[in-house]
Amino acid sequence: RWRGARLRLFSGAAAVIAAFVALGLASHFTHGFPARFPADSLSLKPLTLEYLPLRDRCFQKKDKDYEAGDVCRIGAPCAPPDFILWGDSHALMLLHSFMRNAQNSGRAGLFFGAAGCPPLFDVDLANRSEAWRDECLATNAAVRRTLETQPAIKTVIMVARWARYVDGTEIAPAPTPPPLLVDDR
Repeated sequence: RWRGARLRLFSGAAAVIAAFVALGLASHFTHGFPARFPADSLSLKPLTLEYLPLRDRCFQKKDKDYEAGDVCRIGAPCAPPDFILWGDSHALMLLHSFMRNAQNSGRAGLFFGAAGCPPLFDVDLANRSEAWRDECLATNAAVRRTLETQPAIKTVIMVARWARYVDGTEIAPAPTPPPLLVDDR
């Protein structure tokens, strides 16, 4: 009597386990059953992947790079730059879109960006490392020099996580204290 109940119990458990294994494998090999989403929402999937081909070439440049004229140019190759996209990592996230839109409209621009660096002149985040602060100040100084030497640039697009720099607002608790802005004039 107990032997038959045990056999049924273990057989049922094995069947449930086999069903979950089969479901897991099917989910894995179909990449999560994409048919469960409408076709128009599936077209947005590539945008969720962090594909930033210009990160290495354009982001976190050093002062010596800027002094050597190594500035990130985006847009139409033959058009003179008429705008600057300047900011922190949020600007980096928009860089590809700006580049594509500039190419499509026959325009060109320049990109200046550094992580956690507000696109503001003469502002220093006093509670960051000296190396980080130097890099941020160098990026912002390069923007100023570019604007002074290229009068054709009439538009500056400043992209940043402004709440972080103004009041220290975080999406999740940060391991560091909120930045302290200091005007070094």
